[in-house]
Amino acid sequence: MTRRSFITVVALVCTASAAYLAGTAFGSGAIGATPTALPGFTSAVFLSHPNDPARVPVFPGDPSFSLTTTFTVPADGFYLQYVKEGEHTGTHYSAPCHFHVHARCADRLAAGDFLLPAVVVDVRAAVTGDVDYHVTVADL
Repeated sequence: MTRRSFITVVALVCTASAAYLAGTAFGSGAIGATPTALPGFTSAVFLSHPNDPARVPVFPGDPSFSLTTTFTVPADGFYLQYVKEGEHTGTHYSAPCHFHVHARCADRLAAGDFLLPAVVVDVRAAVTGDVDYHVTVADL
């Protein structure tokens, strides 16, 4: 992995983690709710689709979409659905309900829930000296 790729991956993981945590704590609620207000944004358009076999768009000729809940937070400590689809089927993101009992699932999130502040962890100097450098808690 190149240094640039490593830094990009670290930045994306940190951003996704921060967004997930902020979204679960401060999310706006449901589809149709007022979008999250951030400087520079006036509105948000929801482009994702919840995993729903009756509604997920499927490219013509692709296999049919199916969805089965295999694990739940109360029984297993996390939520997981088995998704069977062709590679051109719909869109998906990891919803807060995957890890929290009363958190919202994809169909309860608003477009504004995806507009959140980001954090960049700059480890370029450490990576320059050690291409196998691993991000530490101290870096965060």
